Amino acid sequence: MQGSEIKKLILSNNVKLWEIGRRAFNISDGNFSRRLRGEFNDEDVAKIISAIEEIKKEKRKSLELFHTPNTK
Repeated sequence: MQGSEIKKLILSNNVKLWEIGRRAFNISDGNFSRRLRGEFNDEDVAKIISAIEEIKKEKRKSLELFHTPNTK
């Protein structure tokens, strides 16, 4: 999968590029941006998809904690 497709996938899921770089590959945002210029193998794509799902799950959990309804 091309880097441009990966970038679209990440952004369409409302996840930051640096979050994926850190979570999936343990690299800085600059290094991940450079990797996006090339192609990703199937293993890397799987890491990215997994990282996207984990981050989205964490964000949902955070929202639930801060937006609990008032039960009076």
